[in-house]
This record gives sequence, C-alpha cells and structure tokens, in this order.
Amino acid sequence: MDTAAVIAAVPVGLLVGGLVTMLVDRVPDATPLAWRSRCPACEAPL
Repeated sequence: MDTAAVIAAVPVGLLVGGLVTMLVDRVPDATPLAWRSRCPACEAPL
C-alpha cells in the first residue's frame, strides 16, 4: 500500500469509526442523531 493512501486512510477510518460508535450508542435508545451528546444522569449537554 502506498504511503499517501495510508495517510489518507487514517483520518477516514477515525471519522467512520466515530460515526459507527455514535450510531451504536444512539439507535437502540431512539435518541435523535442530530442532537449534541448529553449526560445520562442529568441530561446536561456535554
């Protein structure tokens, strides 16, 4: 694999991983995807 491809793949992988983590956390609870993260105890925005 070419060095430029590896350098480009790292940020793309981080973005996709973050999106998948958000979906796994929010979809089962039916939490809207557009809202900012909130504290589960007091609902204060993070």
